[in-house]
Amino acid sequence: MNFFEGHVPYGLIEKAVENGCKYLGLASAWLYDGGNSNMPLNLKYLEMSYLRSNNPYNSHEAHEGLLKNCHSLQKLAMKNLVLDLEAINHIGKNGETLKVLNLADIHLSTLYPNPNRAKSIEKLFKRCVELIELNFSTKWFYESEIFTAIAYNLTPKIMKVDLSHNTNLKDGHVETLIKRCNKITELNFSFTSITNKSVDSIVT
Repeated sequence: MNFFEGHVPYGLIEKAVENGCKYLGLASAWLYDGGNSNMPLNLKYLEMSYLRSNNPYNSHEAHEGLLKNCHSLQKLAMKNLVLDLEAINHIGKNGETLKVLNLADIHLSTLYPNPNRAKSIEKLFKRCVELIELNFSTKWFYESEIFTAIAYNLTPKIMKVDLSHNTNLKDGHVETLIKRCNKITELNFSFTSITNKSVDSIVT
């Protein structure tokens, strides 16, 4: 089911899942009600990116009731959403099944200046043990510790990684990632701070 840019009552999502819905598209949609719902949502695919605004710095908060009720997602797209510690924890609850995770342009500003921001990212990727594809490209400026957490904790099963536009991504992060994850077939490090040292790490 696809509710692109719609205004959707949460109860409709629950009814769809009860009737067998596994693939749900909510890109730029607005959910209402459902914040107190505890009904498990047995979804495999969830697209909830915010694609509505022409302003690249305008983000949208993830619906508070949706993620907490998903525990077996295989593919999750959350581009341009504002994520807090609770939302990141809910993503991690899908760690044993999640294979594709799109966090492009996510906004972690609600965590700042919480010193545990990098720690929350570390815990997330420790839990995502089946991940084969990650998009963490971003227009936001994140500290180097975020990419240290990613490089040291992404599962060795990962095959596709996009960390483009992260100016604090360094050669050391790339070297660590490449050494740990030898199944990678596709990398995107464009518009980062890496040098030819990273090329050497990849080639060797």
